Amino acid sequence: MTKPFIDFYNSIGFAPTSQQSGLRVEHKQNRDNLYRKLGIHASTWVNASVLEVGPGSGENSIDLIARGIRSLSLVDAVPAVLEKIKNRVPEETKVKYQLLDLSDSMIDDNFEIVVCEGVIPLQLDPKSFVRNVSNSVKYSGLLLITTADSVSSLSEVLRRYIAHKLLAIDTPNLNNIVNFFAEDFAALPRMTRNPKDWVLDSILNPWVGNFFSTQDAIQALLYHGFQPVSQTPIIAEDLGWYKEESSNTKVAQDWVNRYLRNVHKLIDTRNVNLSSASPESNHILIMECSNIFASMKDFVSNKALVHEDKILAGIEMILSKCPQLSFETQSSLRSILLWANSLRNEDLREFRAFWGRGQQHILFERTQA
Repeated sequence: MTKPFIDFYNSIGFAPTSQQSGLRVEHKQNRDNLYRKLGIHASTWVNASVLEVGPGSGENSIDLIARGIRSLSLVDAVPAVLEKIKNRVPEETKVKYQLLDLSDSMIDDNFEIVVCEGVIPLQLDPKSFVRNVSNSVKYSGLLLITTADSVSSLSEVLRRYIAHKLLAIDTPNLNNIVNFFAEDFAALPRMTRNPKDWVLDSILNPWVGNFFSTQDAIQALLYHGFQPVSQTPIIAEDLGWYKEESSNTKVAQDWVNRYLRNVHKLIDTRNVNLSSASPESNHILIMECSNIFASMKDFVSNKALVHEDKILAGIEMILSKCPQLSFETQSSLRSILLWANSLRNEDLREFRAFWGRGQQHILFERTQA
């Protein structure tokens, strides 16, 4: 059975997660902004023991070292990933490297802060994976993870469909794929990721696993003693009073309810003023986006017309049953239907700027030992 990320990264010899060259200063600013939005004060890192699971190309690891942490442990199942990071870290820095697949293993040690970004979504069993990761967090420690669901990732799911329908999909044609999506990249404000790495990870990398939503994360960690603390992007207001009941169960239910009323805001980065929607209408959106994702995987596997028909039928259902979406989002989805019949690049004009909010960062605290 294919192991998500591991088999593909081993085949290419690296993790395709690098930032564009010359953006080191901007990368630090982005990380500063991320931690502020999550409420992680700079002093939180000082003298902390930190575990990073799936360090990728290592930019975030180097950044963590510069924040004054006491120790850093890096865990990955791809030898080349750890070797490349070793070559970038100063020898005097206290860093421990461990080759381990957390989809079927657990780490013995405990840490004050555990970070796992861009790893849990698309695992075969994301809930089990995050629980394995969470076991390494000390009592009162912090767990920082990312989620991605079928709604926030719909734009990338559709780009996979486009690429696999139109282009010869293999590594030698990498530049052709990058060039085809150049207009899309230009429409994404402040894109820092290397475009070739994005194509490798989002188009060529087999997506054999499952998405992992905010709701999934909260429910997976509820009975492991974790309580969600903060999230970015913030898609819903929390008008609760600090004197209200704050049990893990109550907090988890409040977070899930807000997510179900506001998940549609994740579908398009251009959405900035959408109102909350009914959980019922967003349930339809989630279901149809999930169906499109499943059909896309089938289409990529065997190119059968029936799976493409299901993708297009899912888009039509969203357009007819989900009035909570913005005019821009609806126009982008209609352009896919138009392009599927014509295969003219100009018919994708309204789609090019359609980018979902992709990953969401969530910070958890371990409130029970």
